[in-house]
Amino acid sequence: MRNTMIRNGLVAALTTAALGAGSTACFAADGTGGPAVTPPQGAAAMASPSAYIKALSFDISKATVTGADATDEKQVLAQFKALSSKDQEEYLGYLNDPKVVQAFFNSTGEENSDAQAALIAKDATTKYNEDVSFEGGGSVEHESSGTSELSSYATWTDKATYSLKMKVHGITVTKITVWVRYKATRGAIVSVLNSGSAKINYNLAVLLSSDNARPWVGGNRAHAETVWEGRMTYSLWTAQIDKIQTLSAAWDGTWKGSTQNA
Repeated sequence: MRNTMIRNGLVAALTTAALGAGSTACFAADGTGGPAVTPPQGAAAMASPSAYIKALSFDISKATVTGADATDEKQVLAQFKALSSKDQEEYLGYLNDPKVVQAFFNSTGEENSDAQAALIAKDATTKYNEDVSFEGGGSVEHESSGTSELSSYATWTDKATYSLKMKVHGITVTKITVWVRYKATRGAIVSVLNSGSAKINYNLAVLLSSDNARPWVGGNRAHAETVWEGRMTYSLWTAQIDKIQTLSAAWDGTWKGSTQNA
């Protein structure tokens, strides 16, 4: 019976409950819910395809026990496993190359939409090489107020989003996003509601955190700003990450986004 419990991963779950909040328990690193295995950490988790698979599988196992959403992790794991052995080695080579990672975070610039494309996601792609690309783009999600927007009294809520992402062999490795929600009427921004940021990061040598400024209205536009801070840590090399990601949007759904050095 005990062996059956171990195979089903119940020991890991029960151990977590017994330890309580703030304690640490190990989960299966193969994603099967089997016996606890300590996974590799940081750059060591990208030393080989098998180490990377174990690290991602560990995160999926942990999410399964805690009830967290692991959709992104599962997608990246499936995409990585689908690569050829050669492409898996190349993928990890890029993630382990500080010059490539630094080039992504230094890929500053500005993107914007026009009135015709305001409600459609629009990405601008910079090719680092044939395998690696940096993409910046945004979109506006529109919510009607239920009142005819032809009326001069109509108001509605929009959510504008701007993202910068790094893709390797078609897999989104890192993505940083800023967003703002606001009320608008014909010809004007009425008020800002809230703003925030989000990240996706599967380069395990990179740690990222964000600090979101309070959204504001200026120049008849809704504004949001996020400061990204982090560190790239490799065996013989470290570097600080300091970026400011900004977004502004107008009443007609047009937007402007940029990522600059802090």
